[in-house]
Amino acid sequence: MQDLSGFPYFEVEFDKRGKVVDRAAVDALLRHVDGSGTTDLFVLSHGWNNDMGEARGLYSRLVKRLRFVLDSAAPDGLAGRRFAVMGVLWPSKKFADKDLIPGGAASVGAVGDSALKLELRNLRGAFDARGADARLKRAEALADQLESPAAQQEFVQIMRELLPQGAGSPEKQAEVPPKFYTRDAATLLRDLAKPERPLAGGKGGAAGGVGGAGRAAGLGSVFDKARVGARNLLNFVTYYQMKERAGQVGSTGVDSVLREVRGAAPQVRLHLVGHSFGGRLVTAAANAADPGGVATLTLLQAAFSHHGFSSDFDGKGGKGLFCDVVATGKVGGPVLITHTANDKAVGLAYALASRMAGQQAAGVGDRDDPFGGIGRNGAQKSGAVDTFRLSPLKTRYEFRGGSLYNLLADDFIADHSDVADEEVAYAILSSVATT
Repeated sequence: MQDLSGFPYFEVEFDKRGKVVDRAAVDALLRHVDGSGTTDLFVLSHGWNNDMGEARGLYSRLVKRLRFVLDSAAPDGLAGRRFAVMGVLWPSKKFADKDLIPGGAASVGAVGDSALKLELRNLRGAFDARGADARLKRAEALADQLESPAAQQEFVQIMRELLPQGAGSPEKQAEVPPKFYTRDAATLLRDLAKPERPLAGGKGGAAGGVGGAGRAAGLGSVFDKARVGARNLLNFVTYYQMKERAGQVGSTGVDSVLREVRGAAPQVRLHLVGHSFGGRLVTAAANAADPGGVATLTLLQAAFSHHGFSSDFDGKGGKGLFCDVVATGKVGGPVLITHTANDKAVGLAYALASRMAGQQAAGVGDRDDPFGGIGRNGAQKSGAVDTFRLSPLKTRYEFRGGSLYNLLADDFIADHSDVADEEVAYAILSSVATT
């Protein structure tokens, strides 16, 4: 057992299929919750990372803030609680923020043949599709031939084949549009390289361009545009693969461990907290739980559809992947969802999906976009959702069990990864105090 800011801390690592890597880590957690008088267990999940050190850094910062709030400004209702922390580690590939801002690495002039080839090379081992590495190697060979319609067609086909099986199924069309599979390659790459109008509600128009192409993506030769489109397409496919993996790990491995925790110590309340793709992971774990099996759920700039909790997002009975979390009462306490227009990563990743679907809305990626992200817009078309502002310490939140809360975080969350502030910790503990 480790100590993290005074909390007993246990790391549980999972492979990409959701299998526990080290059974002894789970056993140590179970012994602790069974015999220590633990009343509440935080389950933390990271999002995209290049190494586990980044995940540990996030956990350390967030837990430090939780400790600060408990010691100096604890909400009523937490007296006598004994907390422990489970840190989830899972294999994810970074979807770099720098590729999602104007003038970033995805701008024309930066996405040369060598840059695109290097990105393709670095992604070997990242995809689950059969023969994925061989496909990436072939795509790398095509990188300097993208002025050719035949090379464009083959490159796009490879990207389609890298997506997880079932990505184009009806229940997942809110995230991968059907037109992704049918649009001709040249049009798809051209649209993914277009400059984008700012997302509605962003600060100073900083949301910039689709996938980081920014204004520069509208310049240069046809070849330049094809390379930018190819890079953005690769980023989207990587994004989707990691999001799918997060769901797999959450619904299988993490759910299995949490069931063991409930069996060993049924008195322990489970508080699931996930950042980015980790938001999808903990939501998938909550979705797999029995009704009331999770005490609270907190999504910090989560990376999945803003219709994820909806039971009818299109007026035709279209259901979000996680509508049962709310409809069947999987979470007994509040569900908190931080969201902000400052989150360019989630906002623009979903703008890529809009471009693939041929959407031309003025506010691509915003709350009216069918492909908007929950970390950008909060839960949409999800019944009676309360909207609060993320607020300073000692604010009295009126959270209720079983309800969704969109926490508008423009004042405190500056970008996708800025989620370990004391205001975030205070909101989490205010939610915990209701259970």
